[in-house]
Amino acid sequence: MDLGDEREARVLELLFSRDPGAESELAHLGVPSGEADATRAWLARVSREARASPWISPEREEALVRRILERTTREDLGLRGEVRLLGAFLRDRLASSALLRLVAASLLLELFALPVVAFLLRSGEPEQPRLVFEIPREAPDEPFAPEPEESLAPDLRDPSEGPAQDALENAARRARFVLTTRRGPLFEGGPELATRLLAARARFLARGSFESWLEEAPLAEVPGDLERVLWIEVLLDRFQLTGERARALEALVPPLVSARERGDAVSALARGAIDRLFACGIQAPPAGFDPERLEAPLGSEWFDLLGAAFAARGEAPPALDRWMEWRPMERGAGR
Repeated sequence: MDLGDEREARVLELLFSRDPGAESELAHLGVPSGEADATRAWLARVSREARASPWISPEREEALVRRILERTTREDLGLRGEVRLLGAFLRDRLASSALLRLVAASLLLELFALPVVAFLLRSGEPEQPRLVFEIPREAPDEPFAPEPEESLAPDLRDPSEGPAQDALENAARRARFVLTTRRGPLFEGGPELATRLLAARARFLARGSFESWLEEAPLAEVPGDLERVLWIEVLLDRFQLTGERARALEALVPPLVSARERGDAVSALARGAIDRLFACGIQAPPAGFDPERLEAPLGSEWFDLLGAAFAARGEAPPALDRWMEWRPMERGAGR
């Protein structure tokens, strides 16, 4: 029988009732007398079998009744009722599972033992006093070691011999810092060799990928001094970051010696490229050359000269605008 509505619940209540008027009310609710008797017989059989089962005991029956009442007519819907219901559930679980009781006891033991162990470890045993006898050694003839004479000696190096090694190393460290920290976009170069060189330099600085075609520089394929300068700059970037020296430098440098005296933007870029060669130690510098007075690569002045060189040609390729995004945020940050 389906107990889903109020009528069927009333029918079930009348089947368990001993009231003489229950039969007439069942008939009024549309339950035939034969069906009511059959249902009573089935319920009686189920009740006898349940009471005869070894799993059913008066204690379990009492606990079931108590739980039903606690969750229906006696249920406390407040916070105390929630806490009481949780406590009852935990008690039942602990009472029914020996493994759970063992785990709970272990956790309590660890909880109380941890502060005790920590206290014992912190207190420890006090250090016992010790008496130490030491035989004094003979005093040395010279109580203080002599300082090296070169630490106080003045720098007597002839300036004509070229820059000192520490000056070259300082300039190299400054250049490596700029080359490894500068960030900018990647882009594709145009058909012009100059924009292809700018795109190759951006890819090398961003990803460290050096393109193989930069290893060789046939003079017949280099149209002008600006391309030579840009080619030398990317080769020097590679040299200062990896120490690898390309063979193309041997062919690119000599034509720039005369180009640096013209007085235009390209000549200024050529002078800067040749100064980088001196600072890297690839070529012997002139007398009085100081690498620490040079500005670092990729500075604002260098980008201004590059823009002026392209403007003098009457060119403004899109790749140049993308390369200009590599310039430093503030002017005067380096060459």
